[in-house]
Amino acid sequence: MEKVFPGTDDELARNHRLHRWYKVSFPESRPLQVAAEKLSLLGSVNVIQYNTKLHRHETGPVHSWEPVTKGYGEMNLPFNDPMLVDQWHYINNADFSICQTVRAGADIGVENAWRLTGGDPRVIVAICDEGVKYSHPDLAPNMWVNEDEIPNNGIDDDNNGYIDDVHGYNFLNPLKIENVDGLKDITWDAAGDSGHGTHVAGTVAAVNNNGVGVSGVAGGTGNDDGVRLMSCQLFSGSSTGTVESRARAYKYAADNGACI
Repeated sequence: MEKVFPGTDDELARNHRLHRWYKVSFPESRPLQVAAEKLSLLGSVNVIQYNTKLHRHETGPVHSWEPVTKGYGEMNLPFNDPMLVDQWHYINNADFSICQTVRAGADIGVENAWRLTGGDPRVIVAICDEGVKYSHPDLAPNMWVNEDEIPNNGIDDDNNGYIDDVHGYNFLNPLKIENVDGLKDITWDAAGDSGHGTHVAGTVAAVNNNGVGVSGVAGGTGNDDGVRLMSCQLFSGSSTGTVESRARAYKYAADNGACI
């Protein structure tokens, strides 16, 4: 048996009974149902949950995006991001160069939201997906930064149980506080990666009004006022997370200020 969450002896964690989450391992020769039934007989056990493996939908081949000049005519857009004109799901003015069945207003009405706010750096959004390319020029200014961690020194500087978690953490890795072997940084270009985490991060908070790439729903107005993105990696290539790694990712995100 081993604890699922590191550092759960504080009052808040105990109030939520997180100190009672354990992962139980046993030989593969032992039938799962038999092990679960025997564990359920222990008086200290309230719930048994199988550590189900997560599976992502097949995303298909990855293609590089190549800008195409289209005859959009005059469109009065709020930001100067060159691909905003293609983001019909944000602003749909029934421009037939996007598609012939386009319908005005079939969008999320983001212009009305942007009149109120472009985002808020006090809000942290955890992207629980493939790893986010935190060095991407349209994402880097809006990445969450763990100021208490020194990058790439192989040390858990803030003693939170996670080594070098500067922009989040790769939860596919084994938790080894005393040994950095086997640990690796957040990835986005491993064999089989689709870039989905980076894509989602861009939809949430690509930097707005910077003349680069796309616009983010909460990417700010070009004044360092977008929400902050935290990468909690649960998929990489053919590797996928489990219920355990997802639970650790969610708790990590909450402990570090993510509210979404």
